[in-house]
Amino acid sequence: VTPSLRWNTTGITAAGVGGSPGNNSSQLNTPADVSADFSNTLYIADYGNNRIQKWLSGASNGTTVAGQASGISGSNATDLQHPAGILV
Repeated sequence: VTPSLRWNTTGITAAGVGGSPGNNSSQLNTPADVSADFSNTLYIADYGNNRIQKWLSGASNGTTVAGQASGISGSNATDLQHPAGILV
């Protein structure tokens, strides 16, 4: 038996503000990858802001869990430079 899959074409904005890149907690800048945990929390590799953002289900703001919240890259142990992937 071959399962029949159907893609839901109705989407929602789950993180960030549509069409408005930036570095505040409600914005993303060139998100490169996303991963979700069992509680539907999203972890986003925010490439343009040099950070990993954690978005709780239904939240209007994310929390920086790696890199600098300001979006600045650097060479310190706590800095990231253009993260391109995330796996939870």
